[in-house]
Amino acid sequence: NEEAPRHDRIVGFKQTAVKVLLELPDTARNCILQTVSFYGWESSLGAKWGLKNTKESVTLLFEMVHSQFSNTPATYRKRVTKLELEGKAEVTALACALVEELTGQVPNVQEPLEKKLLGFLLFLGRLRSGDLTLQMELSSACAARDESILEILNELTPGKVVADGKAEAALHKSAAELDSAGYQLLMEEIAYDERCLEVFRGKMSNFEIRVTQLKDSWRQKLFEHAMGATHKWLDSNVESFAWPSKFDSGSALTMMKRLEDALLFICNYAAPSLIKSDVTAGTFSMIGHMLGSQTFDANSCGLMLCPVFSYQKHKLFVEDWLWRDSSLRKLRRNVAEAKQLAGKHMIQVEDMSPTALPATTDNPIQGAHKYAQVGPDAARKLLQSAVEGVAFGNQLALMLVDCTPLVGNFFEGFIDLANDLNVPLKYAPIFADDSAEEWFFSYFQQELVRRFQLNDFKIRNVD
Repeated sequence: NEEAPRHDRIVGFKQTAVKVLLELPDTARNCILQTVSFYGWESSLGAKWGLKNTKESVTLLFEMVHSQFSNTPATYRKRVTKLELEGKAEVTALACALVEELTGQVPNVQEPLEKKLLGFLLFLGRLRSGDLTLQMELSSACAARDESILEILNELTPGKVVADGKAEAALHKSAAELDSAGYQLLMEEIAYDERCLEVFRGKMSNFEIRVTQLKDSWRQKLFEHAMGATHKWLDSNVESFAWPSKFDSGSALTMMKRLEDALLFICNYAAPSLIKSDVTAGTFSMIGHMLGSQTFDANSCGLMLCPVFSYQKHKLFVEDWLWRDSSLRKLRRNVAEAKQLAGKHMIQVEDMSPTALPATTDNPIQGAHKYAQVGPDAARKLLQSAVEGVAFGNQLALMLVDCTPLVGNFFEGFIDLANDLNVPLKYAPIFADDSAEEWFFSYFQQELVRRFQLNDFKIRNVD
């Protein structure tokens, strides 16, 4: 203001008014701005007033004037004069002084006053809401200059507050009543919080149950999707047979449905004692006929694992034999190194009969059942060596005829081979009986579903 030109300076009452407004508490100044912004300046409380009250009384003053102005009908509203504002300021100053005196003489009363637990029963709250009756009472008290604050307080409150130590018991009683009221309010608040907590726990429990139901539903849908995908894959890639209870060697040829395909016969005779004699006779009769036939020998090959020494090392090959370039034939007994299957990873064949007792895990797999399981890795290496270097062309599909499926080691090798070999491939196991076929598909249906869910088993065009 001092740096501005003389004709632009604010002087006199305007300078005093601006200085007073700037020195007012933020709450009071905000109240003035709110009133002027809402009702306009010409019809508001604007008046000049000297700063002589405390910050609390000034804030109370403008809150009281704002409430009275707002409660007055618009037709009867008028501008507050300086004299009226000074009178109201004296009233609010007296009210704040009474509160300060009361809190000094009555113990434990400050906290209820600050928290306004008594609401409009406190005369500060009544003044803040624009109570004209209380304003008139305080105005009358201000006019009686000879009365002390304590006497004025006695006239305004229902319970008389006595000075000095004449009625100390009454003061303690008032404090106890206030403490009791605060305690009751606290207990009600705790009870309300307990009810809120119960409602919250109930909602959380319902939410957790809902989440669990959704998770179970999702797992069920995932399982059904995996079951459908693997079942469809088995139907399109596996064609199984079972030896009849009574058969002759001539009827074995009726099992071959696709003789125009390239045939790879697999015979796992690492444990010959597990194979029935009539199954062995039928198997070798069928394989011998296919390998010795002038029609099918060019596209047929046999892969046999057995512990017996053979004196017939040399075989007769025609020039157009499909398997002449096989790495397994060229290298003879030398194949890729395979990982030996540990006993704990071997599979126990279960009896699928409804009356059969559950299998025990006390005794590990021993004897022939142990030697017959070469393991998926060894089966995979043997199959890869057998087909590596073979030119199948576009006219042939490859059928793996597993004459001794047992626990399915070569079937697991077939799964990996089907993903790597760019040739139509089919697996044809021939089981010794129906019970072996039932266990095989029951076990591998669950195993393939588990692998599919873990993304370890890939099916083309299926997510």
